[in-house]
Order: sequence, then structure tokens, then C-alpha cells
Amino acid sequence: MRLRRAVVAMCALTLVVGACSTDDGDPAQVQAGSGDALGGSVGDGPGEDEQRPGSQVVAYDVLLPASIDDIQGFWDRSLPSLFGQDYAAIPASDLYPYDEDHLPPPCGGIPMTYEEIADNAFWCSVEDYLAWDDQGLFPDLYRDYGPFAIAMVLAHEWGHAVQDQVGFEAPTILMEQQADCFAGAWTADVLERGPGDLGFQVADLEVALGGMLAFRDAPGTPADDPSAHGAGFDRINAFQEGFELGAGRCFDFDTSAPTVVDLQFLDDADVASGGNLPYDDAVDLAALDLNAWWVELNPDFAPIEVVIPFDPETEQVPVCAGTVMGEQEALYTIRFCFEENYVIWDDVMLRTVHSDIGDFGVATLLGEKWTEAAQKQLGSDEGFIASRAGKLQQACFTGAWAGRLMVPGASEYISGLSPGDLDEAVQAFLAFSETPDERGQTTTGSAFERSQAFRIGFFDGVETCDAMGT
Repeated sequence: MRLRRAVVAMCALTLVVGACSTDDGDPAQVQAGSGDALGGSVGDGPGEDEQRPGSQVVAYDVLLPASIDDIQGFWDRSLPSLFGQDYAAIPASDLYPYDEDHLPPPCGGIPMTYEEIADNAFWCSVEDYLAWDDQGLFPDLYRDYGPFAIAMVLAHEWGHAVQDQVGFEAPTILMEQQADCFAGAWTADVLERGPGDLGFQVADLEVALGGMLAFRDAPGTPADDPSAHGAGFDRINAFQEGFELGAGRCFDFDTSAPTVVDLQFLDDADVASGGNLPYDDAVDLAALDLNAWWVELNPDFAPIEVVIPFDPETEQVPVCAGTVMGEQEALYTIRFCFEENYVIWDDVMLRTVHSDIGDFGVATLLGEKWTEAAQKQLGSDEGFIASRAGKLQQACFTGAWAGRLMVPGASEYISGLSPGDLDEAVQAFLAFSETPDERGQTTTGSAFERSQAFRIGFFDGVETCDAMGT
């Protein structure tokens, strides 16, 4: 977040407890070459016991050929109907798992060292081959994220191969967005057909979010940078468009590309802070702007003028809805208290969100509580507010508020968005969302669903969010 204008009275919000008073490092990036049936892994690969806990167990040496066969089958079925031409399968001889002792052929006549292509996967459009780091990148993804992360990278790179087959050329950022969209379309197809040999489940969509964030551009990277892939939010947007609307939507990117949110740092101080305000300032500014925004939407909205941060292990937990929560219930809690019209939270938790995610992770959680206040004031019952539909509406309105902060000349608001803020919103959803069960169901919305709702609100505005309540 950043200051849009000078603040005369920073402490307009009352903190009943506490006085009125960074960001993650640059992530690794998978660079596509101007961009697989599999001939075999160059090494033994990680064992099943090294797979990320909570994932469906799929052996590494089974996962790669199964993913490749499935992606090839998807394009064999889809390309003729969507683009009017047959798909040319990539032969096993043009698939290169590599390590420091077994490198892929030169791409465009340029030899490569392992150091240059370590932790990478790419489609070489000059020589028509696909390669991936089978020593570092893929084993690490398998251990840290699970099987679906590897399949998603393959699906993205396959998208570049399809682009070559159909002759699609565009600026780098659009090529990458379309490849992300293709990966989303393939993912939806897999989940619709059932797990099969891949074992993928709806819960793996959370991995898609984490992967897009892990492989995002560093905050502040210009959209016209020759190697730009997009911020995490932009990549997730493209992936979800493919997931929701299919590969046909991805082919339309040449005439109706998705919006890229190109946020830049203002100066060296902005870069040094990572676009993050101090914790207390972030809380104050978010509260002031959320009050202003909801009053703009509904002049009868009663602003939230009191917040109560507390330490549940050392301080008395405040009264909420006429009762006092127990210590364990209060841990990791942020809650709107309707009878008292204030918001309370575990301050240790929210400060950790600020330090580990960023200031807009804090603002996103606050935004959902302000929406909950508006829902209650406008007559929504407790059942709806606590339901999956109610929670998704809260994420949607929070996205609409974030979109409003992008509007030039919105002088009634004192904060604006900084590079990385929208990625921080997604990270907050990942940290504070319910994981789908084996049937893909949740009672309050998964991180994938909440980020979808936030994105819809951000781009489409409050009318779409209103419709979620009907």
C-alpha cells in the first residue's frame, strides 16, 4: 500500500488496545523459451516418501509420463475443434529432462551451461523441443508443492508449443498469459474427467495459486519487460479464465487479452520498503479507506470507529457479540462484532501476516471484516454471512475496494496500491482459507474460490458482488 495524499489525522481510528502510532524475497521464476511423451528421467527422482504432505501420492517416475500423455491427449482432442487444425504431438525424442551432466541441445545454435538453465523449464521454439531441470526444479516442486505443480509447469510450457503450431505471436507478457490460460483449461478438463492415473483433486487448485505466486515476476517488473511473465495476480487471472471458460477463451487473447495490472514503484524508498507501510499505518489507512468506501456505497453505513487488537495469551480477550471467547478460540482470530460494531483480532497473528505476507495481506483480512459489517447492517442473516456464499461475497467486495484504489483521482481515499499488493491478497487467502475435502467441497470457500471472487470484484465491481447475495 502507499499514501495517495497527506494524512492530517492518522489516528481517526480508536485502538482500544495498543497505541496509535517485508515483503518476501524475489521468487524464483520459470522462464519460457521463445518458449513431452517422456524418454525417461535423467536421475532417480525423489521418492514417494519425499512428496509434499497432503498431496495424492503419485510416484515421480509415474507422474511425468502420465502428465505428458494427458496434456498431449487434451490438445489432440481440443485443437481441431477450437482452432480448426490437427495437433502435432511432441515426440519423446524432443523432450529433454536435464541435469548438470546431461544438457539439452543448443537452442537456436547457442550452447547452454547448467548454471544458465538451472531451476528452469522451457520450450525452444527454434528447435521445437521442451526441456526441464530434472535435478533441481522438478524434484523441488515435487517435494515442496506436490505432483500437480510439476504438471502445471508442463501444461504451461506445452501452451508455448501449441502457440508455435497455430502461429500465435504477441508481446511476451501476452504469450505467457495465454500459456497460463491453457494450463487452466487443461486443469479443468482433468478435474472434470476424474483423477485417473494422475490422482489430481480439487484441493490441488490451491497448489496452482501457490505455484503462480512462486513463479511470478518480482514486484514492480514492467509488463513490457522482454522476459515478463506477469505478477502472481495476473498469472492467476489468466489461469482462472482458462479454468472457468476453457481453451477457447485463451485463443481469444489475441483480440481480447486480460487486463494486466502494471504497478510500479515510485522511488528508491518505495523499492526499499517493498511497497509496504508500517503495520500500524497499514491498519489505520485501510480502516479509514474502508469506512469511506462503504459510506460511499451506502450512506447509511455505520462506520467502524473502534478496533481491538489483543494478545490472547497475555491479555483479556474482548467481549464480542456479548460473550468472551476462550483463549484457544481467540488464537488466529479476526472477527467483526456486530452488537458492539467493532473489529477484534489476534494482534500477534496480524503482525505476522504483515511481516510474512505484507501490508495488503493485512488490508485484505480487514476488508472482509468491513464487508461482513456491511452485510449485517444491510440485513443479511448470520447463516448467510457465515456461509460459503457469504464469505465469497466478502472476498468479492474486498476486491472491488482494491479496484477502487486503482482509480486515478480517487481523492477521497488516502491509500493506493503498490507493486505486490494484489499478490499479497492471494497469499492471505492461501493462509486463511479452508482446504477442500476429498469431494472438493468447503463450507466457507477455498483459497482458489476466494481469489476468484476477489478477482471478479476487482475487475467487475460491486454490482457483481451484490449479485452473489441473491
